[in-house]
Amino acid sequence: MSQMTPPHPTIYEVSRQAGVSIATVSRALNADTRHRVAHATLDRINAVAQRLGYTPSLAARQLGGATSKTIGVVLTHLPGIFFSSYHTRVLAGIADALLETGYRFKLIMLKPEQAPWDRYDFKRGEAIDGVIVTHWPKFFSRATVLERLGIPCVVINDPDPGIRVAGASGDNRLGGALAARYLANQGHRRVAVLTGPPWSSDSRLRVAGFRTWLRQKALGVQVIVLHGDYHEEPARHIITQWLQQRPSTTALFCCNDLMAFGALRALREHGR
Repeated sequence: MSQMTPPHPTIYEVSRQAGVSIATVSRALNADTRHRVAHATLDRINAVAQRLGYTPSLAARQLGGATSKTIGVVLTHLPGIFFSSYHTRVLAGIADALLETGYRFKLIMLKPEQAPWDRYDFKRGEAIDGVIVTHWPKFFSRATVLERLGIPCVVINDPDPGIRVAGASGDNRLGGALAARYLANQGHRRVAVLTGPPWSSDSRLRVAGFRTWLRQKALGVQVIVLHGDYHEEPARHIITQWLQQRPSTTALFCCNDLMAFGALRALREHGR
């Protein structure tokens, strides 16, 4: 004989057993308002809620106009994404920053091949108060869309002159220039650059910094551009072909870590 699942306790039951109003229970179980409840009453409500196994409904609080105390983090839904040190470090930084706050974060994995998310209501659809977006050009048709999401937005990397929301990015031009300086100082004069995908401004800026430094120094360095997509296995195939076609090239600059892993595999396979 199957057992019936006991009904989930409601706020009405907590209110009845604690001998207080529903509004008082709501204030007591909300981190933003519990300071307005007397200590004795708060202890009594907490004890009843714990005994009953009552959990406040986040959806109900959202309908009531309360904040969810949740930050959404938009990541690209791709195979093996969490093997990427870039994404794990981004998430670690977010988790550490929120640790001592009343906020939590929610992963929102979006598939980039779908239609742009320009009209999606992230607040209602995901129950979040703000959003952090990585690789924004994969999800939105233009930078101005980020201003109209209806919630605070922070963009990580891929800077763009049209972005009018908060953002955090490394100095990609400087990174490219440092790579060029290092390889040139090592005596390399035939260098290949493995770029990221066309949508990535990070990649474009790294390549621009690389080329600009070499042009300013007038060292006569030959640069061969190879077009990658930020993924490891395609990079391995590209570098394998490159080694067959341009064996005299002596150095390689990869525009992200995953492509560098693939390139290193190809180089080892060919004894380079």
